[in-house]
Amino acid sequence: MPNKQLALVALIGFVAALTVLSLINITSVPDLGTANDDKIYHVIAYFIFTMLTYNYFYSTTVKYKMLLVFCIPVIYGIIIEFLQGVVSSVRISDFYDVIANFSGVVIALILIKFIVNLKLNKNNHLHF
Repeated sequence: MPNKQLALVALIGFVAALTVLSLINITSVPDLGTANDDKIYHVIAYFIFTMLTYNYFYSTTVKYKMLLVFCIPVIYGIIIEFLQGVVSSVRISDFYDVIANFSGVVIALILIKFIVNLKLNKNNHLHF
């Protein structure tokens, strides 16, 4: 399977798992020892979601890649929070979850930008 297809399979698989986990009752998640464990999990999940989205779009010729890499996880997170309030009887919508999701996306984009700049700087050095 070519890298682009593998990246798409990984992205779709992650989104499917995230969707299920976001709409069912989860009672046995590891305790991180903070009052904000739930928000930390949201940041991590959306960080991974953004990195997988970037990994897929990296090898495409789509215009506005970074805008898509930003918008897809953010809009998905908003939709899931809405669905939790409408569809799920065991989960509730939480505005702070949207903020945590957004934070995970932004952290991933900052890391991506840093890595891309690092690679560009490395490639632009003169070698004697």
